[in-house]
Amino acid sequence: MKNSLPALVAALASMCASQLSLAEVSLAEQRLSNELKATLTEGIAVALGEPDQTFLGIFSEARIKKPKGGIILLHDANTHADWPEVISPLRRQLTLYGWHTLSIQLPAIPQYDTAMRNPAQWESLEQNIQRRIQAAIQYCRSKRIFNLVLLGHQFGALSAGRYVAQQRGDQAISALVTLNLYSSVNPDWIEPETLRKMIANIKIAFLDLVPSQSPDYVLQLAADRKATMNKLGYDKYRQIHIIGADYSFRGAERSLISRVQTWLARLAPSMEVQIAPATTPPTNAAKPR
Repeated sequence: MKNSLPALVAALASMCASQLSLAEVSLAEQRLSNELKATLTEGIAVALGEPDQTFLGIFSEARIKKPKGGIILLHDANTHADWPEVISPLRRQLTLYGWHTLSIQLPAIPQYDTAMRNPAQWESLEQNIQRRIQAAIQYCRSKRIFNLVLLGHQFGALSAGRYVAQQRGDQAISALVTLNLYSSVNPDWIEPETLRKMIANIKIAFLDLVPSQSPDYVLQLAADRKATMNKLGYDKYRQIHIIGADYSFRGAERSLISRVQTWLARLAPSMEVQIAPATTPPTNAAKPR
């Protein structure tokens, strides 16, 4: 297969350029998605969302006879759904332990564009991210996968946490896994009080993985999270420091996979699986062949 890494880098750079219009960013995202499809060696590319707002998902089936459920993966800011660090290893290897995986492409986030500090623009971006998560959930349900875990890395972790904290009624997500619950992309999202309020509203099983080689202020935020959850007496929360890892978790993928799958293996039997109500097929329905 032709090495299209330069094309992927160019597409990602275009997608992240802050001076581009929304239409241009959309086209850049489509180009990136096409490049990812062309280089995909494991899993299948799927189009998610409404017909006029589709985005890329990469789905891989569990490689055991009795799957445990599905894991929806959210990558870091301005990377992609098959990022070689963290996301790609997890989405591939977790299938060996009985999990379907669905990695989704998040919208581009201009990190240094002062216009993006506008709360209204961030609200629009967050709504877009939440729509994508919901579309991923609906795709899993269409494949009869109802025991769902949301896993995010850095900005993806913040997005996952904010989604879970706002779940109402139908608890579509059974467990949350965050890999370095920190990102400087939007300072408002990482204010200590904002984070405390967010995690206080996370009522499901929660694995908080922290890279040990983080700056002191990131480690302090992690300590605050743990203290908050301990104060609330929430016994489904667990924080683990990954020794020797920095924010990228480069070189620590094996440890990540081991930690995540071990935690899920202990938790999965007690998860509250959301089963869609059975429907009675119409009498004139064609019989399956």
